[in-house]
Amino acid sequence: MKEIVSGMPRFKALSALVILLLAAHASFAQAPRTAEDFYNRGLQRQAEGDLEGALADYDEALEIDPRFALALVNRGALRHTRGEFDAALADLNRAVEAAPQLAAAYTNRGAAHRSKGDHAAALADYTRAVELAPGDADAYFNRGITYHALGETDRALADFDRAVELAPGESSHYTQRGMARASKRDAAGALADFDRAISLDASDALAYVNRGLLREARGERDAAIADYTAAVNADPRTATAYANRGVLRLQKGQEKLAEQDFAQATQLDPSLKPTLEKYLREMKQHNAKARQK
Repeated sequence: MKEIVSGMPRFKALSALVILLLAAHASFAQAPRTAEDFYNRGLQRQAEGDLEGALADYDEALEIDPRFALALVNRGALRHTRGEFDAALADLNRAVEAAPQLAAAYTNRGAAHRSKGDHAAALADYTRAVELAPGDADAYFNRGITYHALGETDRALADFDRAVELAPGESSHYTQRGMARASKRDAAGALADFDRAISLDASDALAYVNRGLLREARGERDAAIADYTAAVNADPRTATAYANRGVLRLQKGQEKLAEQDFAQATQLDPSLKPTLEKYLREMKQHNAKARQK
């Protein structure tokens, strides 16, 4: 269980995807006719949560103008969020060809490359985005995540520092910087970042999990349990939070609660099952012997 208790979880935050807006204010009392009309209606539908309708409109815009870079970037971003990484890459490759100076095309293509596990290609795209738009926090943020994944923590920290400077109100920037600081054994700096992330966004489950790990390492079990509980309340899909809370509950002799946490963790992430079941057996035996003394 050590890898769950004391290891920092891998990044769970999706790359920041860029949706590009036109300045035009279109009225759709009549059916859209131009590529721009369909594009703007797509933006409106997307803002209203109608993603299928937005995709259909971007399709129509691109039928009229296959080199409409803004529509390609936005359709690529939506396809990425649906897990259609190859289709997203196809759109974003076309966007880069049509508008090679458009930073958002590189930022989004980098996200698609990273989702497919191609960190080198992602790094190249994020670096190009930074060159084209040095004031774009998303490009630095995503490149920082990629550097961290590649083990280049100092470069990751530099990018997260820049992202924080450009967008100080974004909680995820502090969460990811805190994770990088923790990997450099800067516990105080990491804790400050997680505290800041949570103060900005009380639903940042990743910040709670990582703060819980730091508190656990300091022997603050109850505080760690509180953080893991906050994480599952913020996002009930956070398997690591259930697993970590279950470990601490088991150490406190709360076997039923621990079993419930482990069951939830393994339902969300079946890869945890062998490790958790083994740990549960061993700790039950340990607790039983302790009670006999």
